[in-house]
Amino acid sequence: MSFSSFLGKKEPLLSFDIGSTSIKCVELQLKSSKPALLNVAMAPLTPDVFSGYTISNPEKVADRIKNILDANSITAKRVVAAMAAPAVFSKKISVNSMDSSDLRAYMELEASNIVPHSIDAVRMDYHVVGESEDGQMEVLVVAVKNELVDSYLETFGLCDMQVAVIDVDYFAVQNIFELNYPDLFDKNSALINIGARYTSINICSNGE
Repeated sequence: MSFSSFLGKKEPLLSFDIGSTSIKCVELQLKSSKPALLNVAMAPLTPDVFSGYTISNPEKVADRIKNILDANSITAKRVVAAMAAPAVFSKKISVNSMDSSDLRAYMELEASNIVPHSIDAVRMDYHVVGESEDGQMEVLVVAVKNELVDSYLETFGLCDMQVAVIDVDYFAVQNIFELNYPDLFDKNSALINIGARYTSINICSNGE
């Protein structure tokens, strides 16, 4: 499913960015033809809630999230969250062209050869990004350790919220760019996301 198709769903969504110094929240209303911004909110946070990029103190983070919801009278329960890019394994591979069902079976079979972790220790997903010059499919593979994903699920679960999507922050920035600036997509652009612990840079050129 494309990002724009996902936004076509008619449900309210909350987006959370949980960083080492603050939590940012955006509430979108998706009933109209274009997403409408309903709320933007932020609460301070301290780095001690993390162990690496895993939330080690979900109760403290959940309290901050509840404060944001109460202060802004937010009642939506469906959440989109992003993982920190340095905690995520991603790799683009080339495979022979095949239909979606065969590709899923292939990815399940080859997962242990692609991901540098025990396949039982990660959540893995993939997305076909195009075709190479020799006609093969180019597939982006993404894997995140279970404990990282579970720490986010537990945190939002303590807030009685349901996680609809877990994204990766630099992919989220890319989606935002493509959705809002289609006229720049085939030009050379740099997308710079400056955070407290790391900065990521996406270089976009001729649609890639």
